[in-house]
Amino acid sequence: MPKHIEKEDLKKIFFYLDKRVHEAENESKTEKYNAHFYRALVRFLYTTGLRNTELRTLKLHDINLNTLVGQVLGKGNRYAAITFSEIAKVHLLSYLDIRGKTFPQITFQYVFTPYTDNKDRIISEQ
Repeated sequence: MPKHIEKEDLKKIFFYLDKRVHEAENESKTEKYNAHFYRALVRFLYTTGLRNTELRTLKLHDINLNTLVGQVLGKGNRYAAITFSEIAKVHLLSYLDIRGKTFPQITFQYVFTPYTDNKDRIISEQ
């Protein structure tokens, strides 16, 4: 049975992720990338309610940053509409900016990719 996160705990998680991004500005490229990656991922996951597989396989062309909507290939191989918040968009854009600066020679197809120069790599299930 899924469990919910209390509002205060969620605030702590968001605060920690924001703090981590701020701290990572003076750290290695990998640490900076990962801080932005996890903040964007958690915010996007929170606002969309996507399942693990849906989030891992979400492609850039599946979302519209102007309208804050998108589509995911979900259960039963059917597409479902998603919406996300403005704050999720802001964090996503920040992450995508860092990713573009870190790997300028690569055009990624997935929204969320671990620190890698493999454009087709998705987040592992582990």
